[in-house]
Amino acid sequence: MSRLLLTLACLLALARFAPGQELKPEDVLGQDREITLQQAIELGLEYNLGLQLIRNDPALARERVREAEGAYDPNLDAGFNQDHIETPVASSLQSFFGTTGNRTVDDGQRYTTGLSGIIPWGPSYQSGYTLRKLDSTSGVNSLKPQYTTDWTSRITIPLLRDLYWSTPDLLVRRSAVGQEISDAQFASQLADGIFLLEQNYWQLSAARALERATSTAVDTAKDLLEQTKVQYQV
Repeated sequence: MSRLLLTLACLLALARFAPGQELKPEDVLGQDREITLQQAIELGLEYNLGLQLIRNDPALARERVREAEGAYDPNLDAGFNQDHIETPVASSLQSFFGTTGNRTVDDGQRYTTGLSGIIPWGPSYQSGYTLRKLDSTSGVNSLKPQYTTDWTSRITIPLLRDLYWSTPDLLVRRSAVGQEISDAQFASQLADGIFLLEQNYWQLSAARALERATSTAVDTAKDLLEQTKVQYQV
């Protein structure tokens, strides 16, 4: 079906962008002008209202498939959090570790980034990196500032629900079927249009040939009649 649709689409494109003098309906309708079969097909396809209405349907159907498949594109996540915590010193143990004043101040910053998404047939994944920075006046923390990092990855596979028949997968399948239907409808209407154009062209050609033959036969009959008259007059 795709090969047939490509061939028919090429014919339609050639009809639209064919080089040379462009024919218009007013150049042919009501005029005693002979055109080739290729010119008849180009003219018929270019001004076929039915084809003009559905010409973009296959392209729109392919875009719907791409839109549905976009559910499988990964998501890039990034975040930043900042905390400021002041804690009163209520124990002499803090002073033992070198904490000064009547409170501790903790300024924390957290940077996160990662990827997440879903894959066909239901599984989902998530992987992220976290960087933490802590500035603290507490004597318990010997490193100032203190940095901690971690990398976590997770994959979730459903056991029954959403396995092989998830909502994104169904949308992709439906849009793919819709694309095939749209391609088939466009190819069918385009092929029918070309078939009718060729059929009408050859019928008209046969009628014109019959008209010329009849005209020639009439002229021949007139000549024979004149010869017969001359013979009788002699």
